[in-house]
Amino acid sequence: MRTKRKEQFYTLCFCIKEGQVLMIYRNKEPYKHNWNGIGGKIEKEESPLEAIYREVWEEASIDLNRANSLKYRGILSRKDRNSEGYVRIYTFIAHIDSIDIENNNPDTKEGTLAMKNLKWVCNKKNSNIVCEIPYFLPHMLAEENIYHYYCEYENEKFRKINICPLLEDYLGIHKKLRFPRHAM
Repeated sequence: MRTKRKEQFYTLCFCIKEGQVLMIYRNKEPYKHNWNGIGGKIEKEESPLEAIYREVWEEASIDLNRANSLKYRGILSRKDRNSEGYVRIYTFIAHIDSIDIENNNPDTKEGTLAMKNLKWVCNKKNSNIVCEIPYFLPHMLAEENIYHYYCEYENEKFRKINICPLLEDYLGIHKKLRFPRHAM
C-alpha cells in the first residue's frame, strides 16, 4: 500500500520599498535567528492570496490592499525535514512605496522587523538570512513569469535550487486552493 505524502502550504512575501525589502529577524522556529520575508502557514479553507494578506497584516501591520502592486511569483518547495512530505510556499512580491511604515512597531511576536538593503538580502555569502533567499529572490525580481523554485538539501544543508517555469498542468493546485487566475 502506498502512503500518501503530506504537503504543508505556506506563504512568503517580500515587501519592497525604495531599493529595500522588509525583513523579519525571526525569534522562533523555523529559521530562528535568521532574517526572512513575511509569511506563514495557510489556514484551513484559506486561499494563498487570503493568507498572504492576513500574514503581512498580522506580522507587519501592512494592508496589502494599499500596496502599489502585489504579484504572485511562484512556488518555492522542498522536502519536509521532519516527514516524507513536502513544503510548498506561495511567494509574492509587494511594492509598498506608497505605504508609510516608519511608525510601525518593529517588535512582533514572530521577531523584529527592519528594512534591509536589497543587495544585502541577495548576497549569497550573507549568513544572516535564510540561506535560500539569495538563490531565488533575484530571479523573482527579474522575471515576469511564474516559476517553481525547488530547493535541494544534503545532510540538512542547502545544496542547490532548481528553477523551472510553472507549467499549466501544475497550476491545477491553484484552483484547488482557490487561487484566482487574475493574480497570477
